[in-house]
Amino acid sequence: MKEPIIWAVAMLVAFLALFLTGTLQLQGFESVIIQMVGFSGMVFAILYSVLLTQKSNEEKDQTFKR
Repeated sequence: MKEPIIWAVAMLVAFLALFLTGTLQLQGFESVIIQMVGFSGMVFAILYSVLLTQKSNEEKDQTFKR
């Protein structure tokens, strides 16, 4: 997995599509469930991309210190 940030962005887009599907296409309880899954997935994808960014920055700092 050469560029993991690409996978994080892909997850974000997929969960955003799921959230919008729940918002615009479905009604009732299914809509609420799909929106909750989509929103929590978006939050996960954002936090995962922040974690990946921090890890890559730390690795760059370690290589410069050596």
